Amino acid sequence: MKKRKKDYYIICGSPDYINAIELDIINGLEYLVDAKKQLLIITSKKINDRLTTYLFKTNQNMAQWLRCNMLMLNISVAKYIVKEFTSKQLDNLNELSEKLVEELKELPEREVTKGIRRSPEEVKSFILKLMNQNPSTSATHALRKFRDSGNSFEEKRFRAEFKALMEAKP
Repeated sequence: MKKRKKDYYIICGSPDYINAIELDIINGLEYLVDAKKQLLIITSKKINDRLTTYLFKTNQNMAQWLRCNMLMLNISVAKYIVKEFTSKQLDNLNELSEKLVEELKELPEREVTKGIRRSPEEVKSFILKLMNQNPSTSATHALRKFRDSGNSFEEKRFRAEFKALMEAKP
């Protein structure tokens, strides 16, 4: 910020990350020509008060709108904002942020579909069936198929079952 006083900055990350770099951000603000126009911080939860002026708070409804998962939400919002900002040749990140917040208030509530909880035996059966159909399947692919079929099972336990079955293969 000290060297590039006229550039625009979008900082995107978890609240813990944003709070960890808070002093660096605050120190950099004094060098910007118009910090309110030039800086946007994207995160999903509350951050320390000194940076809330620059905050664009994400939520799960935005994930559905951007067709991404919660893990990719902040970066997906940042990509969207960069695209809008550059394609429309804007010069104020804050104005764009406020406009977007207003538009996104109308988003429908995120649809949550709960999978059917399965027992370890049912999971083993599913994995074995999948391995017979495709012996080179990965744990990630198997878990995706499992969940897409309307099932629920904790990821670490699923991977442990998958690994055990792969190692037991003759």
